Amino acid sequence: MRSGNPQAGFSYLLLLTWLTIMAIMLLKSQEHLATHFRQQQEEQLLFVGDQIRNAIKSYRGDLGNTDGKPNDEIRNKDSCFPLNFEQLIFDKRNLKARFHLRRLYLDPFTQKTDWVKIFDSQGRWIGVHTSHKGLPLKKIGFSEDYKSFEKAKSYQDWTFKVNEDISAPLPEKCQK
Repeated sequence: MRSGNPQAGFSYLLLLTWLTIMAIMLLKSQEHLATHFRQQQEEQLLFVGDQIRNAIKSYRGDLGNTDGKPNDEIRNKDSCFPLNFEQLIFDKRNLKARFHLRRLYLDPFTQKTDWVKIFDSQGRWIGVHTSHKGLPLKKIGFSEDYKSFEKAKSYQDWTFKVNEDISAPLPEKCQK
């Protein structure tokens, strides 16, 4: 013989169903948040990488030049590539100091200043890329300078570099 209310437990079952639905919704929102966070990291990587690339160009006096050849009117006499980030942040080659890069930016994925430098065959520093090996979410919509990023297999393939210049002095002649 049964005792109690025949509807007992219905509210409990409804509560469990509601909690299950809420848990699924929270998991889905976490995926969305994680994707959004990665998209922001990608945007930051594109911004910072471009800032470093433009700083290297500015150091050499190439900024604003569309053909990729050095601008001899602006370029410093030595036409060296920078040797390190400090030279981009505070360039003391002339009487008036120049600041090609505002600060040493953190890699948005590693949150460190562990940029991987890219060198040409003669050891001149021509660019950077991240050390993060993740798979990029962004596959299309890059600027003309970065169309090659559409084929990237990892973030390490997103290289921010200037054109090589074989006539530039070698790094050992540029140390001061």
